Amino acid sequence: MRPRTRPADPLPHHARHPRRRLLHRARQDAARPARPVRPRPASAAGAVPGPYRAHPDDRRRPGRRAARHRRTRPRAGRQRGQRRPALRRRARRRGRRLPRRRQRVRAVRRVRRRAPHPLPGPSAGRRGGPRGRRRRRRRPGVPALVPALRRAPHPGGCLIDFHTHCQRPEHWGHEWDDHWKPVYGQGAHEFTVADYDRAMADVTAACVFGIRATAAGILTPNAYTEEFCAESTTETIGFMALDPTDPDVLDQLADGVARGLRGIKLYPVLALFDPRSTAYDAFYRAAADAGLVVLWHMGATPSPAGDLSVSNPLVVDDVARRHPDLVQIIAHLGHPWQRETIVTLRKNRRVYSDVSAVWARPMDGYLALARAQEWDVVDRLVFGSDFPLWTPAEAVAGLHEMVGQRPSGFPEIRKETVEWLLDGDPRPQMGLA
Repeated sequence: MRPRTRPADPLPHHARHPRRRLLHRARQDAARPARPVRPRPASAAGAVPGPYRAHPDDRRRPGRRAARHRRTRPRAGRQRGQRRPALRRRARRRGRRLPRRRQRVRAVRRVRRRAPHPLPGPSAGRRGGPRGRRRRRRRPGVPALVPALRRAPHPGGCLIDFHTHCQRPEHWGHEWDDHWKPVYGQGAHEFTVADYDRAMADVTAACVFGIRATAAGILTPNAYTEEFCAESTTETIGFMALDPTDPDVLDQLADGVARGLRGIKLYPVLALFDPRSTAYDAFYRAAADAGLVVLWHMGATPSPAGDLSVSNPLVVDDVARRHPDLVQIIAHLGHPWQRETIVTLRKNRRVYSDVSAVWARPMDGYLALARAQEWDVVDRLVFGSDFPLWTPAEAVAGLHEMVGQRPSGFPEIRKETVEWLLDGDPRPQMGLA
């Protein structure tokens, strides 16, 4: 038996099927002329090298487009959802234009801003009929939509300033230079009665007082307040400055009543007394019997010597429960405890609060007025400028600006609220008419 041997020459490829080996011996069909193959550059578009070398007998047509290779040839530019180019060309020939679809691009979704609540005012509409120009809507919070916020109190109006000072620099002792000057950057305010009258030119009436805090060395005598009110051409309501810790406080109270002073200014944060103590009940009863109004400084102080624990407006609630006939005013809305002030006003019918310096901190001030509206205690708020720190004109302008800067999403300060502060007169309810 003859052993099988491997042929010396490799088997050629089939003429028509180059990837198939011939079933017969090599060069059996060598006499058959081969079709010439036109050379093609390797960098031609679409040229993909095959897995085998080209054979001289390869009869592939020259210029034949190579098949797409999924791994080496990128996909065509048409994206998902787009029309085929042939349809687009056909539409152009027929005179129609197909809309281009936007490619799906993954991007961060932009959050839509909520439309702010408009302030009351002229409604937006159209001018000159249905085809007229669209009326431009103003931004919410601009005072132009509320006429009462743009003007000063009208002639014949009633602007009562419940918080003005008359103390001299020497009345402060060393307290201002030691504790207040580093904060305010200047010495104690010095002004004359004429300066006071010029500042109060647009004011119907003003409550004026000094400060008395024996522990801090501050003392404004009743005689000075009486003299200041007598020399002023402004309709003033004088308040005596007292300190309940003084042993002769009842005598000072009687002296102030004899001088025609109608109220009492108390400063517990610097006088360092607790208004809730029953040791001062006799003082409160004497003030109520004399028909006096007690105005409390409540809230913050720049003095390191002050005791903030006795300056929270909730201490006034304790006094009002024991002495419901005593008319009391909480200064500065008790800032930063405005919420405590508002709930105190709600439950005590003879407790009021002035809004002096509230506008100096717009965010807290705006929330305070908004809460006063929600708790229905606007009629217990009164205007105050805190002169000489600010004049009434500056306080009115600051109040307008604060109300106009309405934060997005916040309730609006109603026009009636501002009108009450600038034109309201609560003096008859307080017994000061």
